Amino acid sequence: MYVETIPHITTKKLDEFSFDSRRSPCLYFSGVRKIKLNATTISKLRTYILKGGMIVFDSIYGSPYFYETAKSISQQIFPENAIRMLPADHPLFHLVEQVDEIHYPEEPNKKQPHIEAMYTGSMASILISKYGMGTGWNGDQSIFKKLKEKGLNPLYMGKESAQKIAINLYAYIVGYGEAGQIEGTPEFFGRADEKDPSDEFVFAQIRHGGSWNVHPTSTLCFQLLENLLCTLSFMRPVNLCEIMVFLSL
Repeated sequence: MYVETIPHITTKKLDEFSFDSRRSPCLYFSGVRKIKLNATTISKLRTYILKGGMIVFDSIYGSPYFYETAKSISQQIFPENAIRMLPADHPLFHLVEQVDEIHYPEEPNKKQPHIEAMYTGSMASILISKYGMGTGWNGDQSIFKKLKEKGLNPLYMGKESAQKIAINLYAYIVGYGEAGQIEGTPEFFGRADEKDPSDEFVFAQIRHGGSWNVHPTSTLCFQLLENLLCTLSFMRPVNLCEIMVFLSL
């Protein structure tokens, strides 16, 4: 299920998803079973997020199988990032509705919001909820009585709490999604990293025919470039006398 246009939600198979963050700013996973995604899909999800997209994992009945694999997949998408607990003052809890406490029907002594996230830039681009939210969104939580009669222990948010989170989530997708798209737009020379292989050192040159010492920090620049030449191999020879680099100190 993914958000096609706010607040419209459309259900489709993952292989039908466009992975276009401008058309579909949020991809919503919910379920109770383990999630299995191949390497190609993991790579597409990483690119989708880096271009401003957002993923929400909702363990709809509080399933530990869904929850643990959601965290595992998040680490596969961004192995260099850590999963963190959202702080109580995060915008997701205050953008529109003030959510200082959350009602958990099966854990009445628990009040603190419990949603984990993985950040890219300033945006919490992956959200993981251990406690089910979706049944509160559609207003029908009768399923939990049946699950408890079967001896299961569902974990979920109360209807009012879940709906407040949903309102804030929509606002977050709209506001921070645009910020994510801007952050995900590569600079001119960074676009080379979108092509394979992407491990070349991309260096911009400005040809200059005058004296090298044309800038107060030129000595520092020269030392910096000398150090780079000692550790990097360039695709073509670079003449230091032709390069001028400006540093903001």
